[in-house]
Amino acid sequence: MGGYNERKNYWQYFKSIQCYIFYYSGFICIHKLSSVSDRSEIIEKAQNGDASSQVELGIRYADGSYGMPQDYRLANHWYKKAIEQNNPYAMHNLALSYIRGQGVETDYTQARFYFSKACNLNIKESCDNLQKMNNRGMY
Repeated sequence: MGGYNERKNYWQYFKSIQCYIFYYSGFICIHKLSSVSDRSEIIEKAQNGDASSQVELGIRYADGSYGMPQDYRLANHWYKKAIEQNNPYAMHNLALSYIRGQGVETDYTQARFYFSKACNLNIKESCDNLQKMNNRGMY
């Protein structure tokens, strides 16, 4: 990416489509947010078993966004609920938690496990992150 104005334009574009893609120590993170901004509505949907809402609630806790307190343990709780329903974005995000040691002990084996599962469900970013782990000798 070029200068400040070009980066600002990319940020505005991603914000406009409510998709946040960023890098954390070289690992690709994916955050897709719905149009639901009402905190109580997303919590209710997540509690009623909606996997997409569970992932989104996890993201909101991880980021401390939309009025939610930043709480990595709660973020991981909601990712695990969505993983029970085979949600690949939850797998990807939980793998990132294991790499970062956010709300869990750093565990590259668990990170590889969840990146592999998400990669097998066609999440390209998870496949890319697995390759980065291999290249860095993170086992």
